[in-house]
Amino acid sequence: MNTWTSQMGYPVLETSIRRDATGIEVSLSQRRFVYEDILSRETDDSLWRVPVRVDTADHPEASAELVSERTGTIRVGVGQSGPDVWVKVNPEQTGFYRVKYDSEDLQRLIGPIQDRSLPAPDRLGIQSDAFALSRAGMISATDFLTIAEAYKNETSAPVCADLATNLGGVDVLLGGEAFFSSYQAFARRIFQPIGARIGWDSRPGEGHLDALLRSTALSALGEYEDEDTLREASKRFHAYLSDPSDLSPDLRGMVFSLAAKRGDRSTYDAMWEARKNSSLQEEQVRLLGGVSSFEQPELLQETLERSLTDELRVHETISAVASVAGSRQGRELAWEFMKANWDEFDRRYGEGGFALMRLVGVTSGFTTPERREDVERFFTDNPVPGAERSVRQSLERISLNIAWLDKNRDDLASWFVD
Repeated sequence: MNTWTSQMGYPVLETSIRRDATGIEVSLSQRRFVYEDILSRETDDSLWRVPVRVDTADHPEASAELVSERTGTIRVGVGQSGPDVWVKVNPEQTGFYRVKYDSEDLQRLIGPIQDRSLPAPDRLGIQSDAFALSRAGMISATDFLTIAEAYKNETSAPVCADLATNLGGVDVLLGGEAFFSSYQAFARRIFQPIGARIGWDSRPGEGHLDALLRSTALSALGEYEDEDTLREASKRFHAYLSDPSDLSPDLRGMVFSLAAKRGDRSTYDAMWEARKNSSLQEEQVRLLGGVSSFEQPELLQETLERSLTDELRVHETISAVASVAGSRQGRELAWEFMKANWDEFDRRYGEGGFALMRLVGVTSGFTTPERREDVERFFTDNPVPGAERSVRQSLERISLNIAWLDKNRDDLASWFVD
């Protein structure tokens, strides 16, 4: 156990899978997983005692070995399907490590993802590992997107939620690229079948996971500019203004945010008025997310300006600024607003704590060297002793974003054209 408690991090297992008539041999090599590998791969001597299990389409009882050296091998027999079957390392995701497959073996997992013959924990783990490995520069972004496309038939709320989060991470990175609209269309194609199956309205006997799946799928569709979803969200928001009981609490936060995306000044004013009239803190939080989600710069700027007035509580100011900064349209606005009003932010939150760390963290979505220099220069001139670590982390994330784009931009541009 000391290999897990006395050293930082966790391992990634790189696989090399050889097949022949007698069986399948999975060769493994381990090293520490770090996202900074995309910047420069450093020599690391860390080793873990890793209990590794391997499953295949023909062997529901997984083979297992303890890998305690730099490399190890697991042998699996051949079943009726022959040697050319998929291989899943870490079945049920019981091991605390990432798994790297080559492109061919990763694509062999597409079939059991599509027909859901792999259990939900495995489906979640495959795309989660692929996204993390892409961010670390260990596999291409197109490998991750190829595997992500296999989830059109997904029915598990946790799997869908994790996929949506990871695709959202790609969305942040690609927002300034010429092929961004192609990426949005790609993401819509993944979530449209899921959204069509789950629908807008709950059915008898549904549980909380069904509600989560509905909110995740419809929210993703709206974020990726699915016009049918945005129209329905706007329709339901206006019905809510007439009678709030018409809109399920499970859908309200999502509906408010999506109605804002196609909303105008009258929609914006209606959201602020509804927030003012609501006595429920939870409802006020949802509506604050709505007024922070408009696409018109002048409305986002107004939300930022109002965040420093007595219309919002002190802790809500951070939520408003962070929400505006979370969108492509608002990121630059929020940063410029922070700089212009830094004296007030420093007065309110300068002693440190979560609020200041969250405020500093809104800069981590930037993707250009110019913005990184701007952020570094600003916090050099305006030190934040209570959030020095957050500043370093934000600068590191911006560097990782820049490196990821440099590594993947050309391949992605070609991939989306093809």
